[in-house]
Amino acid sequence: MLRLLCPLLTLNTALSAQTTFSESFTGSSAQGWVFGANTGDNKPFLTAATGAGGYDGAGNAIGAAIDTTGNGWLRLNSNTSNQSTFALLDTEIFAANARIEIDMEYAFWNGSGADGITFFLIDGTKDSSTFTPGAYGGSMGYAQRTGEAGMPGGYLGFALDNFGNYSNGSEGRVGGITNDGTLYPNRISVRGPESSNYAYIASNSTPLPGQMDFPQPPLALIKPAPITELSKSSLTPIISSPSR
Repeated sequence: MLRLLCPLLTLNTALSAQTTFSESFTGSSAQGWVFGANTGDNKPFLTAATGAGGYDGAGNAIGAAIDTTGNGWLRLNSNTSNQSTFALLDTEIFAANARIEIDMEYAFWNGSGADGITFFLIDGTKDSSTFTPGAYGGSMGYAQRTGEAGMPGGYLGFALDNFGNYSNGSEGRVGGITNDGTLYPNRISVRGPESSNYAYIASNSTPLPGQMDFPQPPLALIKPAPITELSKSSLTPIISSPSR
């Protein structure tokens, strides 16, 4: 398991006019965002917020702020196993003939290298009252896993697959580069909608250079302090929808 931080996410939708949603996650709140998990004591949290010590078993925030306001991050998970966490922008943003561009910065550290982070699109009829994440582990909070459902209303799941399981068809997932449990680390991989049983679509053909986690190498055992331009990574996916 890796700890994962996300300090910046900007989302542009291009229709007849451009709409931009931007959140730095550096402060003590993130308007419009809802955080959750498959277990109440592992929800994501803002490190500059009071209660940034995580959550107790009842899902109550505990502890003091870890970072000062303006220097915080969104911490998506702790260094424990079997987590499926999410940060949901609880706003409809997408329509027919649209294009989305997403800019995000992130940092991984600690743990074994499993598993990664997924950027997902869901059906606009879902909101924070009806949304739940998909399965943990190699399904990365999006796809299904043997004995556990995938993300209801999932449309596309783009994974930064640091460990390499999302790209294979093991653990009850549908399709992959292979179906024999072979790991394909350090790839960006895509799975399809709930209606396809989150079927595998594609991955980059060869692993990305270096590592997705920090540093390169070895995997850091502690949070880099401070997290600098050298210790974080960026991603800019572009999604076009000509007919849906």
